[in-house]
Amino acid sequence: MTPTRRSWSPALLLGLILGPGLSSAGWAQVSPPPGTAPVEDALQHYSLLVAKMANDSIAAMYTADGELAGPGQPPVVGPAAIQAFLQSFAAYRVLTERMTSDSITVQGDTAFQSGRWWQQVIIPAGDTVAVHGGFSAQWLRDSAGEWHLRRMAARPGDGATERAN
Repeated sequence: MTPTRRSWSPALLLGLILGPGLSSAGWAQVSPPPGTAPVEDALQHYSLLVAKMANDSIAAMYTADGELAGPGQPPVVGPAAIQAFLQSFAAYRVLTERMTSDSITVQGDTAFQSGRWWQQVIIPAGDTVAVHGGFSAQWLRDSAGEWHLRRMAARPGDGATERAN
């Protein structure tokens, strides 16, 4: 089956693909509440993989029914579909990528996280764009204690796409 490319906005696509990205200089980095550090570590690992565009490794961070979602679009479901979707952005190059947490709540083996992202990306046309917005994530802890994404949803911020060149 050939992967279907969804018609998402470029800013949202960059935010989802390239991760819920980089915090701007004006966003304060705050230490996570006690007991939430492993979830924050998982998010930062995800962000690093996004910066590298390591699509197979990004997809492997999702549960079997994990979802990559954006507003107004059906989610991409499952690691194989997520990897195929991300691969459709092979012509993009991430220059910078960062995610910051605003809140993390852990309830047993489930964690809920929200925050902000920022990225600078070279798009296929050769232009460099900066995109930013918010994200929400639901994580599930497996029996080995590893956190996996059940759902990652990104939303673009106001004026989310700015040409950097």
